[in-house]
Parts: sequence; structure tokens; C-alpha cells
Amino acid sequence: MSWQSSGLSLLSLVTSLVYTVSFCCTQAQSKHLLHKLFTQTSDAQSPEADTESVSDLNSSADNSLSNNNNLLALSTSPVSIPSAVAESNTEDSHTDQSADSIRHGCRDMEGYDGALKQFTGSCLSLRSLAKHKALGDAFFARRDYTNALIEYETILKEEPKNSQARLMLGKVLLSMSEFEEALQEFEQVITLTPDSGDAYFMKGEALRMLSRYGEARDQYKESLQFNSNNALANAYIGECYRIQGMHWRSIDECKRAIELDENLVVPHLILAQCYLDCNQKDSAFEQYQLALGLKPQDAMVHTRYGQTLADLGQWQESIEQFRQAVKLDPSYSAGHEGLSWALGSTDNLAEALAEAKLAIQLNPNDPDNHSNLAWLYDKLGDYRNAVGEYKLALQISPNNSRLHKALGLVLKENGDRNGAIVEFLTTIKMSPKDGDTKLALQYIMQQ
Repeated sequence: MSWQSSGLSLLSLVTSLVYTVSFCCTQAQSKHLLHKLFTQTSDAQSPEADTESVSDLNSSADNSLSNNNNLLALSTSPVSIPSAVAESNTEDSHTDQSADSIRHGCRDMEGYDGALKQFTGSCLSLRSLAKHKALGDAFFARRDYTNALIEYETILKEEPKNSQARLMLGKVLLSMSEFEEALQEFEQVITLTPDSGDAYFMKGEALRMLSRYGEARDQYKESLQFNSNNALANAYIGECYRIQGMHWRSIDECKRAIELDENLVVPHLILAQCYLDCNQKDSAFEQYQLALGLKPQDAMVHTRYGQTLADLGQWQESIEQFRQAVKLDPSYSAGHEGLSWALGSTDNLAEALAEAKLAIQLNPNDPDNHSNLAWLYDKLGDYRNAVGEYKLALQISPNNSRLHKALGLVLKENGDRNGAIVEFLTTIKMSPKDGDTKLALQYIMQQ
């Protein structure tokens, strides 16, 4: 069937094509493309004209989609136009196939309509994925990790090789304390995009959360191969050194991070902890003041300072810092958890309990929130709820020897001898140098 023999079908085609092209292109691009398409394809003997139209359509659609930041972020691969309409790649064979496809489409209206539906479906699919990406990013920004998880998983069902969505899924899992699962996602991102410095950095973050500090250092260093100016990577290399007891190496890395980015607060916080570990309290407080000067409105900085003050027994000063943190960011669970701990340590148990429960509401996947509530229940003499919260914490972080020890002590205090023995043995297996737990086990075995 020729276009000239069916005015009604031609009108239908034009209407559909106008809708589709205008969906993906600007108004001026649409008019230009439709004019060229219909004037040039009327001459079926001109493959050059057909090829030019197809190339223009594909190029304009790609340019329009590239101007949309959400769509651009959805995939590391180019936007794919269905092959029945166009696959204008750099290879000549693909261009020839595209020209041949559209010539057949001009001669066969039914085939062309089918291709047009494919093209429209592709545009709609891209728009849908962009919507899920935008929603996922918005949910993640406000720490609504459950809904962010749903959005990124929806994208990956449609595009399993979408490295950007997979990277964000890993970040969500990391924020939910699902460290092993996050690690797997980051490893997949590295497989998909082996030159992604962000993926190596995030893999380092997951390994650090799993207490695999040597491996974490290696991944941070790998990320610096792709972005040598990533000051945060240097800072966290320093944190790994600090935890492993190599404080001077830690200090060197943190100073290097500050040289790269003088406005970054993280290396100051790590330096402060290094100096405290080395009994240099004045130097530590100096670093906290520098951090607060850089980010006076940062809830995390106030929380970290509050934790240090609490460790030093300066409870009222620590409570002031925690209150400032939750005032600056009421949704920051770590601030509420810290405030609960400081209040509980000063026997303000009713307010402490309320803050502990709020911290769990804000972040139910943080084992520290559950262990803090368990500790408060134990102080209140609520044995049943204390055991329940410790067990919830261990479900989230089963390899945490500190939690096994705490649960063992609660069980021991409340007469559950066998349960306490199990927890103490588990603790010693994970931390063979824990002398306190060995003594507690020896005592209970002699009873």
C-alpha cells in the first residue's frame, strides 16, 4: 500500500508521528524532522535521503534526551531507539539497516505503525525510568531508605545493567546497615564500569563498615587512581589506619586530605580522635573547634563532639551538643541516640527512653539504636525488653562481638546461665583477646 492511495491512513500516521517526535524533541526540531521525513521518503529510490532522515531523527532524539539530566543519569549506555525505526550507530552496517527499515516502513503502513509504537514505548519507558530515578533520589535525600530502595529496584528490573541505579541501591543498603548486600552491589557496579572511582570508594565504605579495614584501604586507594583529588578517600584511609593503631599514618593521611580540601570536616574529626587515642586532649579539642567553625550547622559534627565529651565524662557539655544536633536536624537518628545515651547516663531515664525510641523510628536498621534502647531497658529493670532489643540488634549485625557480650551480661544478671554461656563463647570466638569476657565466662562456669 502506498501513502498516496490512503489519505486517511496518512493522516493517522502523521498524527502519531507528530505526537511521538514532539514527545522526544523540541517543537522546532519536530517540525524540521517531520518535513524532511515526509518530503524525502516520498522518493523510495533515494537511500541517501532515507539515511539522512533516520540519522537526524535518532540524533535529535538523543540530543533532547541528553539535555534531560534525570534521563542522562539513568544509564551509562546511549539511549536506544527501536531498530525498526532507527539505530543510528557509528557503524555503517547499522546505518544501512536503519535506512532499509524506514524504506520498508514507508511501503508497508502496518509495519511502520508497529515500529512507531515501539519507538513511542521506548520514549515512555525512558520517561518512566527517569521518574523512578528522581523519586529514588528524593527519598534518599530525606533518608526514606525503604521507598528509595523500591524505586531503584524498579529501575533495575527494567535495566539490570544500569550502573547508576545500582550504585544508588548500594548506597541505600549501606545506609540501612545492610553492609554485605551493599558490598555485592558495589562489586557489580565495578564489573559494569571498571573505571568508576565512585564504585571503588563506596566498596571501601562497605568494607570499612564490615571492619575489613585493610581491604577498605586498598579500595580507597584504588578510587584515588581515578580521582586523585578525592580528599574524603584520604580521610577514610586515615580512619582505617587509626582503627588499626597506626596513628601517625592516620595523621599524615588526614593532613593530606585537608590540603586537598580545606573545607572538609571529616579529616578534622578523625584527627581529633587520633589525638584523643594518643592522650593529646588539647589537640583533639582544637580539631573539634576547627570542624565546628567550618560547619556550625552540621548535626553530625555536633554529635561527634558530643560523643567525645561523653567519653570524657563531661555529660552536661555533651548533652548540650546533642541537643544542638537534633535541633539542627530533627531527623538525624545518631543525634537522638547520643542524646538518649547521655541522658540515661545522668539518670534522666524517662526522656532518655523517649529519645531512644525516636532514634529507632528514624533508623530502625541501625544496631546501635537497638542496643542503646536495650541498655536503657536494663537500667529500668525491664529484662524481657532488654533481651529483645539486643536480639534485634544482633539480627542486624550478627558478627558484632560487643553486642553478644552485652546480651550475655544481661542474661547472666537475670539467671539465664546457659544463654549467657552461649553468648560469652561466641564473643570469645570473635574477639579472642577479650579478657573481661573470659573472666565472666569462667565465673559463670564455676557456679
